[in-house]
Amino acid sequence: MGGHFKRVIGPPDWVPDFYDPQRVGGPLIDLHVHDAHLIRMLMGMPLEAHSVCRMKDGIPKYVETVFRFADPELVVGATSGVIDQASRGFTHGFDVQFERANVQFEGASFGDGSGASIPLTVAHSDGRVERPTEDPAAAGDPFVAELDAAAEAVRSGRPHPALQAAVAVDAIKICEMQVPG
Repeated sequence: MGGHFKRVIGPPDWVPDFYDPQRVGGPLIDLHVHDAHLIRMLMGMPLEAHSVCRMKDGIPKYVETVFRFADPELVVGATSGVIDQASRGFTHGFDVQFERANVQFEGASFGDGSGASIPLTVAHSDGRVERPTEDPAAAGDPFVAELDAAAEAVRSGRPHPALQAAVAVDAIKICEMQVPG
């Protein structure tokens, strides 16, 4: 079991305080925290991280990380950050190996309005390849679904596992363990 997670953008000129640790916190906190949350949900809490970083004003700008878990067979890595090419836009994706299937997705947008993608693909160990399709209109907005789950947790008093505060805190801890020094 294992995987690799990626989230990379061009220069975030639209956020003037992007690298300010008190306001936004840079790429690890603004971008990578989403992958850190997914890593925590799927793989558990890493014991440590070995990261190589390109820095800006003392904040990691571009980070390549390999995580160590209690299970030595669990191999997980992540790439996150900002590159200097404004035409890059936004790229995010994952490639996760489970016991009986590999799940892959990648989406990218570029400065000229074009994009590229590997739609969600499940490669089963028996050789079958599944490409789950869902009508985006029927699926709704994932941010609205997240807010609905939070509202339901408040209403019912039972938090959704993905919305538990301890998991969110762990995602921040994962980001912090990637900062060198």
